[in-house]
Amino acid sequence: MKPIILILSLFFLFASSIKAQSFEFIEGDTINLTDENGLKQGHWIDIEKRTEGNFFNNKQEGVWKAYYTNKNIKSEITYLNGEKKGYARIYYEDGNIAEEGTWIVDKWVGMYKSYYSNGKLSYLWNYNDQGSRCGYQAYFYENGIVKIEGEWEEGKESGLIKEYFNSGSLRSQRFFESGKCNQKKTKLFLDGSFAEETIHKEKGDSLVVFSGNGKHTLYNRNNLTEKVGFFKNGILTDGKHYIYNDKNILIKTITIKNGKVTNTENH
Repeated sequence: MKPIILILSLFFLFASSIKAQSFEFIEGDTINLTDENGLKQGHWIDIEKRTEGNFFNNKQEGVWKAYYTNKNIKSEITYLNGEKKGYARIYYEDGNIAEEGTWIVDKWVGMYKSYYSNGKLSYLWNYNDQGSRCGYQAYFYENGIVKIEGEWEEGKESGLIKEYFNSGSLRSQRFFESGKCNQKKTKLFLDGSFAEETIHKEKGDSLVVFSGNGKHTLYNRNNLTEKVGFFKNGILTDGKHYIYNDKNILIKTITIKNGKVTNTENH
């Protein structure tokens, strides 16, 4: 009787082990496996969340992918021992890349790139290990031209920061110390392709330093007219000051004569 008892014991032990596991088959592959200890192992596909990736001992491992409802890929996130650690890439719904870089737990580290929906670079930033922006940073127009570039330290502008028109011509040079601009070292430029001042034609140069005096037209970062008229020591004394909202829509026009506001028109 002892051999029979032993065989029956092994059978029930084996049956118990099989019962504790669970898995699914898709196109001949085993997925969504939970082992006898209740730990997720191998390749998993979550249809409701539209995600897939690998588990090792119940922890996400390697590249995990997420998808849009149109089945285009939404993101690729690298995991290590259950935490987001490694290269990450985010996509627009049409499949173009929106962001990419190294993501560690809850922050970007190293070089980070952001893209317009047309595929052109929007930002090129660098982060230190603590997730603060440092080193070379650049912003771009949708046509690929650099908009702003310079160095950052501990998340703040540091040293020379250059700003450009979308034609590529230099717009301003600003010097920063611990994130604060040194106005005495700031130089503003006017792009001849946008301005109509006689001073430009007389000098025969498409780019001249804004002297702060005389007739000028100044533009904001989106190349929209901001101030136009006569300046004295850098201050608009006779002319108009245009104010826009965050969607670049004109919301107010201020008229200035002899250094005083004479009219404010809301749009």
